[in-house]
Amino acid sequence: METSNTPIALREAARRYGIHAPTLSRWADRGIVVVLEEAPTKGKPRILDELSVARAAAFYLKDPGPGRHTMRKVG
Repeated sequence: METSNTPIALREAARRYGIHAPTLSRWADRGIVVVLEEAPTKGKPRILDELSVARAAAFYLKDPGPGRHTMRKVG
């Protein structure tokens, strides 16, 4: 997966791309978006790669139908 190595905090990514933070967190857990830095302690932000977030959000927002499992890690 191509990355930009441009860091973005999970909550900022959620706000900027219109995706709920728990959804982004699940995508990070599944490897759908690239995690640049894990939160070292509770309350600290998880840092994601912005390009991977933008790509995943664009794909998801095309058809986010409720109950659909459109986001799965490939490979």
